[in-house]
Amino acid sequence: MPHLLTIDQKRIRMRISQACLDHFKQNKMDIKRCFITVDETWIHHYTPERKGPS
Repeated sequence: MPHLLTIDQKRIRMRISQACLDHFKQNKMDIKRCFITVDETWIHHYTPERKGPS
């Protein structure tokens, strides 16, 4: 979560969070299927295919 949020940004996050909570209260089985969280770190994973014997 960003360290410095404006009042409007805080309100938007509260609305989105409440909407998510309301959704999952109605559909408890959806939480593992539909909800993904991330932080500020992006990790790229790439395994190139070999073109011949090493």
